[in-house]
Amino acid sequence: MFGDYEGLRQALGISTVSQVPSVTGAAAADPKVAPYLTALFPIGGTLGGKQVCSITHTGDPFHDNCSFGANQVSTENYYIIRADHDLSGKDRLSGTVFRDKASTGTPDKYNNQIVNTATSETFATIAETHSFSSNFVNSARFGYNRITQGGPAGSTAVNPAAADLTFGFFPQFDAPQVAIGSPNSIKFSGGLTSNKPQVNTWNSFQGYNDAFWTKGKHSFKFGVNVERIQLNVIRSARPGGIFVYNSWQEFLNNCGYQTTPPNCVGTTGAVSITTDIPGTLAPEEIRQTVFGVYFQDDWRIRPNLTIQPGTALRTDNCPQRPEG
Repeated sequence: MFGDYEGLRQALGISTVSQVPSVTGAAAADPKVAPYLTALFPIGGTLGGKQVCSITHTGDPFHDNCSFGANQVSTENYYIIRADHDLSGKDRLSGTVFRDKASTGTPDKYNNQIVNTATSETFATIAETHSFSSNFVNSARFGYNRITQGGPAGSTAVNPAAADLTFGFFPQFDAPQVAIGSPNSIKFSGGLTSNKPQVNTWNSFQGYNDAFWTKGKHSFKFGVNVERIQLNVIRSARPGGIFVYNSWQEFLNNCGYQTTPPNCVGTTGAVSITTDIPGTLAPEEIRQTVFGVYFQDDWRIRPNLTIQPGTALRTDNCPQRPEG
């Protein structure tokens, strides 16, 4: 029997540069926007009375650049166990199990929360080898492999305001995300709701049977295998919402289609507001079966000449979606 454990602990220093509202822009912000700025945005480099980042002014009077250093903390644990046992003079049983689990925590754009990503892999196999005779051996193996990835796998609040439901645009949810310019240009990553788990799970069930037969100058190998593959993707709802504005000016002045404060004259307002339906999931399931057979002959024609004729066939069905 053999066993091994390996552990990794890493704290990696990273530098982050994010856009934040400028001091002058925040001072003139709409009263409905101001509470968010005070609680969640490091205006002038400070948040909650603490220095968060260093400020670099830009050419836009409504936003600055915020630079800060933080630790990206990673952990990983790996275990493996292997065992072999002779059941008899003709039978041998062996098995291997390993598990590899890792996680990484990364601060968000303003260090309001730690966003976690996680991966894990579990593998197990068992094999039985039987000797029918000195020239005929059969090996049967069964295995299972499972890989799980969460990106993100959730988040933890550093700033309590990131989990405060009073900042939610929708009831019972925390602060929404804010994008400037396009939906993909997220400037404020929102509260904890914005990092609901997105879990991808891949399962593989495998069976193999191989036979080895030696006769004269021939060493025959032939076998069969089958594999069942399952991929499950679960996307949790992100009902906190994403607000998209054309500029920081429009965000700070709360410009929208329904309101036209003086500072919003001539602007388009919020380009879009998107949200998921609370309590819903977006599952995706893919199933596939793979089947194969093979035959090979190591034919030793002469002491210095061996040829290997053989054939193999592999077939697999088109990936199927049970959910339709």
